[in-house]
Amino acid sequence: MNPDKTRRDFFRQASIGMGSMALAHLLAQDGRAATDPLEPRAPLFPAKAKNVI
Repeated sequence: MNPDKTRRDFFRQASIGMGSMALAHLLAQDGRAATDPLEPRAPLFPAKAKNVI
């Protein structure tokens, strides 16, 4: 451990890591954490355009 770091810095960094792990866990349970975020999704509304210039 770096001797220049204080106990306060250590706990601040540890709390950020724990918070991000908790958020990832909640998103995984909710089903919002997609395996591939760039995967094409189904459109919400049917397409209405007939021709494109």
